[in-house]
Amino acid sequence: MWNSRAILCLLSLLHSLLLHSVLPLVSAQGSKTTPWNTLSGSPPLVIARGGFSGIYPDSSDLAYSLAAQTSLANVIVWCDVQLTKDREGICIPSIKLENATDIGHISKYKSKTYSVNGVQTSGYFSVDYTLKELLSNVILIQRDYTRTNKFDRSNCRILTVNDLVRTEAPNPPGLWLNIQHDAFYAQHNLSMKNFVLIVSRTVNVSYISSPEASFLRSLRAHVNPSITKLVFRFLEKDKVDPSTNQTYGSLLKNLTSIKTFASGILVPKEYIWPVDPSSLYILPHTSLVSDAHKVGLEVFASDFMNDLSISYNYSYDPVAEYLNFIDNGNFSVDGVLSDFPLTPSEAIDCFAHIGLNAPKKVNTLVISKYGASGDYPPCTDLAYEKAISDGVDVLDCPVQMSKDGIPFCLSSIDLIESTNVAQSSFSRLGKTIPEIKSGNGIFTFDLAWDNIKSLSPLMLNPHSINSLYRNPEYNKKGQFLTLSDFLNLTKTHTSTLNVMIIIENAAYLARKQNLSVTDAVIDTLSKSGYDKPGAPKVMIQSTNSSVLLKFKEKAKYELVYKIDEIVGGAVDSAISDIKRFAHSVVVKKESVYPVSELFVIASTKIVSKFKSSNLSVYVETFSNEFLSQAWDFMSDAYVEINTFVQDAAIDGVITDFPKTANRYRRNKCLNLGDKTPMYMEPVQVGDLLQVMDKSLLPPAQAPAPPLTEDEVTEPPLPPLSKIAPSSPISGTEAGAPPPRNAQAKNAAYLARKQNLSVTDAVIDTLSKSGYDKPGAPKVMIQSTNSSVLLKFKEKAKYELVYKIDEIVGGAVDSAISDIKRFAHSVVVKKESVYPVSELFVIASTKIVSKFKSSNLSVYVETFSNEFLSQAWDFMSDAYVEINTFVQDAAIDGVITDFPKTANRYRRNKCLNLGDKTPMYMEPVQVGDLLQVMDKSLLPPAQAPAPPLTEDEVTEPPLPPLSKIAPSSPISGTEAGAPPPRNAQAKVTVCIFLSTLTLLVASLLL
Repeated sequence: MWNSRAILCLLSLLHSLLLHSVLPLVSAQGSKTTPWNTLSGSPPLVIARGGFSGIYPDSSDLAYSLAAQTSLANVIVWCDVQLTKDREGICIPSIKLENATDIGHISKYKSKTYSVNGVQTSGYFSVDYTLKELLSNVILIQRDYTRTNKFDRSNCRILTVNDLVRTEAPNPPGLWLNIQHDAFYAQHNLSMKNFVLIVSRTVNVSYISSPEASFLRSLRAHVNPSITKLVFRFLEKDKVDPSTNQTYGSLLKNLTSIKTFASGILVPKEYIWPVDPSSLYILPHTSLVSDAHKVGLEVFASDFMNDLSISYNYSYDPVAEYLNFIDNGNFSVDGVLSDFPLTPSEAIDCFAHIGLNAPKKVNTLVISKYGASGDYPPCTDLAYEKAISDGVDVLDCPVQMSKDGIPFCLSSIDLIESTNVAQSSFSRLGKTIPEIKSGNGIFTFDLAWDNIKSLSPLMLNPHSINSLYRNPEYNKKGQFLTLSDFLNLTKTHTSTLNVMIIIENAAYLARKQNLSVTDAVIDTLSKSGYDKPGAPKVMIQSTNSSVLLKFKEKAKYELVYKIDEIVGGAVDSAISDIKRFAHSVVVKKESVYPVSELFVIASTKIVSKFKSSNLSVYVETFSNEFLSQAWDFMSDAYVEINTFVQDAAIDGVITDFPKTANRYRRNKCLNLGDKTPMYMEPVQVGDLLQVMDKSLLPPAQAPAPPLTEDEVTEPPLPPLSKIAPSSPISGTEAGAPPPRNAQAKNAAYLARKQNLSVTDAVIDTLSKSGYDKPGAPKVMIQSTNSSVLLKFKEKAKYELVYKIDEIVGGAVDSAISDIKRFAHSVVVKKESVYPVSELFVIASTKIVSKFKSSNLSVYVETFSNEFLSQAWDFMSDAYVEINTFVQDAAIDGVITDFPKTANRYRRNKCLNLGDKTPMYMEPVQVGDLLQVMDKSLLPPAQAPAPPLTEDEVTEPPLPPLSKIAPSSPISGTEAGAPPPRNAQAKVTVCIFLSTLTLLVASLLL
């Protein structure tokens, strides 16, 4: 999209700005645009607040240069002016310099306290320093902590207004100076008016805005309105303009008065489209734009950002929000102030004045992900109807089977993931089936269809860990559909609507539940007429080649092979094997553009390689939420889709927001050849990395391995079992792969396969180091392997620690008795003590007291300082978390990657005070936060984790050393290893077990 070599952090490269005229917009196509409802009739302006401040540090040369290169030709760059001690005007977004620079980390600069609009304010102020003093050490940094800080060391120096706009080029850029605090600078004998008048002699200032009416009045007689427009900036309605002592709400009522000193107004976007704070729905628009236009005032709207929650009406699509301000059929604002100027540029030039039925410019398929599941609960009639109305090409149905053999559409075989089953009378049906998934679940094949359709659907919230939720208004709305209902729904709409049937877990269902999902699908498709000429196209998707081979034998559908791991390519033999049973493939986005720390670090040839073998390539999952996109895509779903379509040349997008993908392929800026605007060019991989300080580069990653033939080939589907399906009772199903904490672990592998005894090596090294002598430091031996600990018990007297590496809800008595045979203590996960759902503590278990009552010490892991590691209940405070585990759960030790914090905690003065213990050193009460939460927003209930059983503890002794040489260190899959990705038992969960760990010290409380 842009070449970052041209946007290095050097002021000279800002000259690209100078090539951008401030004349009215001529669209990228050079054709006439639909008349606009702006005051002038011209398209709205894009004002880049601090440049492209959504990515780079606000007001940096990087930000201004990127804005110029990726926005409309007449983009206006915004500078928040602050004055230095020596009367230089600098561009910094806050009067408090520490909010946008690193000045607070430099000891030579000191914080002071001043009155700002009548409020005592502490911070670092430009009035205390000369320009030279600031330029000598201070650099601009990202002021929004939710955005990437990877460019904070890119040496972005503070810019003066004259730095920003040089006079070297014939066409200076459009410049907007915002003067936020004229009164404050006047108190320090610094005149913003004088500065503006002086700079206007050498710089073409297009707009000057201020929230202080008297400042604009003082300028009116001194500026040429045909060159410079004055704009009154409105703040929150209850705030007061210090120059008039009137609230902005009252000033808004007299637009005629504002017209006497300004030609326009700049208002928060909620002044125009208010948003209900409780529901996050937009309310009816106000008459502000029309009223302002009637008196001759232009209206500019502010506060547009791609990376904040917006009204649910927009489905997390910022383009949809912009269109509501510029193309709603009633009015258009005259400009928008944005941190991401690329997005309003494409909204104005590419997406305005087109409908969802405009001609397609590209033929990329739009395939739904559980219907429009970004807007409605997945796989419900509402989600499917919305996807159809949004213009989807292929409607998907992941087929699950009920206990009574009814095929139906649901996003997961585990009902907990998208229904309220955990809050229903069926919650007792929870069980663990490692062959299907890790952890507990309530599975569709344990309930009859009548029971399933009585459940309420729930919204999917893939970004809930970051407190970004989809519309809770639609929780428990909609109905689930049988496969037959789904097929009838699609047939009643349009002949161009096709279907994708997704089948997983077929082998398990046949072998364990006596259910043939493949036969059920084939039969239902036939009965619904989908095997007849003229029927809608059917696509069958699976990660199992055996499923697709069965369909190949039975019917002529498009067969789609899903590669459910991130791969870096595919070897020729794997592609040849796929072509035996499939016509197309589904790959993950990261298989096309690998990422590290949300930055694209490479591009692969996987798409072109599959397509060269006549296999179509569909990619998943494209979402609107900015958290789903790499930084390279500018928090813009259209930039991401465009890069995959134009650069990677994929054949279809799989998306939970079909409307976005459909709108993309109809936009006016596609297929323009050399006239394609920069905001519709694909991203250039690695551009952002090139301007990043090397110390902040995301860690390099080894390329993902290619898909191999062994990962594709698998045996045929098994016949139906001759036994009745398993009873729907809780527990761990027999016949599954090794359960938690059991069987083949690393010490055994090293002995059996590599002729290495890690236990003997540790015992020998401890002895040689004198750790088996009296007075030596205490030694603790930890392992998830009982066989390892039993061997140490035979050899030496150390504290033996058994690690339970899964989340458990307790331990049965026989398991505890077995542990006591070989261990003195246990390590458990934090969630085994306080289970959580969506980062809220939802219960407490008795696991600690149960182990301790059997004289087993209990250590808990892992305690970290980062707030993201703690449940909300612990108030983002590591000490609150540790204190609760120590005082309430009475654990014996904390395992932490920040020992200083735990050590400081146990020495604090507020412990052991009895009734005098302050509330901030009391343990958290489980469930307190949930009690004040609206029921519709409660985190989903979860079936309790199963207790640890004796079978999960007991294992055979360590094997003797092998008699053969260790395996050669070459690539490949060793015989006897677990099935590789995509091969054989596809949903079998590999339990990865820790190596033997020697603890030579422990933090005991």
